[in-house]
Amino acid sequence: MFSRSAKVNIELLKPQGIQVWTKYKPHHFGFGVELYVNPTLDELGKCDLCRNVTAPIDGKFLIQDDTIAVKLGDTIRYRTVKDKVSGTKWYPWKTIVVDNQFLNQAENICAFQCDPSGHRATVNFLEQYIRNMLDSCDLPEQPSDHLFFPLPNAPALVGDPKRFVRARLYSVDLLRPLVDRVESVFVLQEGVGCKMQSVLDKLKILELGRDQLGVVDYDEVLFIPGPSPNL
Repeated sequence: MFSRSAKVNIELLKPQGIQVWTKYKPHHFGFGVELYVNPTLDELGKCDLCRNVTAPIDGKFLIQDDTIAVKLGDTIRYRTVKDKVSGTKWYPWKTIVVDNQFLNQAENICAFQCDPSGHRATVNFLEQYIRNMLDSCDLPEQPSDHLFFPLPNAPALVGDPKRFVRARLYSVDLLRPLVDRVESVFVLQEGVGCKMQSVLDKLKILELGRDQLGVVDYDEVLFIPGPSPNL
């Protein structure tokens, strides 16, 4: 079930549970939900799912409870809140009556946290990538967490280097969760560099954004011989 006004998705899980999520955006600092199952007309009663999150997971602000049981004919009443740069915004109350169509969606949805195969594949990739790096004699023994965006005459072209780096990362959907993990930036004559919070952040950006962003490993840049002073 998708709420257009707040751009929120609500999904039922099997055999039980409920998941509420919205797409992560860099200018959003947090997401929360207040949700009730079968509230009475007089009062809402005890909140079935009241929770806030501030850390995105795979490009989503995601809230999940595996203990909530919802059946055909139940009523779900909820509202959401988002913390933005401009302030905190509560969205209007919404009511869902669970019908067959809503229940059938749960049959076809692979719950975000119920199948770890996607996470396992990511871990395997990172482990293999690190092994390949450490086995290479062309790279430093301890790889840094720095990246580099080649751009000739960068000081004259880039007025705000941090905004430049964040905008480049944000242009790739899979890299948007890493926008806020940029620790610092620097400008050289040949381009713009940045320091990530971890080596794994750097490796993920290199793998997913090298072709689209033209980003390179700063460790490799450091080991590229410069021109001879006699030329």
